[in-house]
Amino acid sequence: MPGRSLKSKTEWPRWKWPKLGLWLTAVGALIGILLLVVPSLVKQVLWIRLFVAIICSTLPLLIFVFIHSVKVLFVALERLRHYDYLYEAYEKATEEVQRAQEMILYLLRELTSGRRFEIEKVLYYDQEVYIIVGKKRGKGRKLEVGNNLIVMNLWNGTIMGKFEVSEVRQKDYRARNTGYISPVWLGYIHKSGASESSPPPDTAAIYIETREGDDDEHQANYYR
Repeated sequence: MPGRSLKSKTEWPRWKWPKLGLWLTAVGALIGILLLVVPSLVKQVLWIRLFVAIICSTLPLLIFVFIHSVKVLFVALERLRHYDYLYEAYEKATEEVQRAQEMILYLLRELTSGRRFEIEKVLYYDQEVYIIVGKKRGKGRKLEVGNNLIVMNLWNGTIMGKFEVSEVRQKDYRARNTGYISPVWLGYIHKSGASESSPPPDTAAIYIETREGDDDEHQANYYR
């Protein structure tokens, strides 16, 4: 529907109790009209007069409820009338967001390709989580003790954890978790009870340069 703009949101009406003065005025008016139209009502038996009084007392409330119900029905019909257009707009916005996410993730994978390291396995002992990262062949980037790595899911951009290289070995690197780690991943490690496990699917370790002057708390928020 080109050229059509969204209207402001139609709010549901709020129920407000009628003011006591207005209520008593309405009840008095009803009783006065009844006595004027049916003057013999005062001569009726007590239970009939009580019944009429109860009707006169509740009728204003029923009128207020009816008016409020009509307002609610109007809003419901108004929202229903715009449902198709809003659903189409929602689907279009969802598709655009998905395409933007795919493009961002594609660029992220391309930009981090030179800093990416394969995670060979995950170790858990002494209440610590470690990852074993394979070395790059040839003239690939070299890591040193103290370098920071983040484990990232390459298909949705989720940061799984922050690690620091703690040991450089002949064929690989060992990195220890030093901050944030995904609760889901950590829960899986605890539940499996194994000291050695495979890394989460579609993840890689990415080298991140430490920014000078950043404290631990600031870095933890940055990597998240």
